[in-house]
Amino acid sequence: MADLRKARRRGPDHPSASVVAGGDRPNPIEVRAWAAAQGIEVAPRGRIPGEVIEKYRAANG
Repeated sequence: MADLRKARRRGPDHPSASVVAGGDRPNPIEVRAWAAAQGIEVAPRGRIPGEVIEKYRAANG
């Protein structure tokens, strides 16, 4: 049977969810590197806990 799912189209009027939701979040690569240097365990993939992001922001202005 053919796959009947449709691809979702995104354009300038409908940006991807990551662009909308993550607009004010710092770069996750930088946050993970900072956390590792501080001895804070963060998973290599997935969402970074808000507490870690808050600590990153406090340390990096």
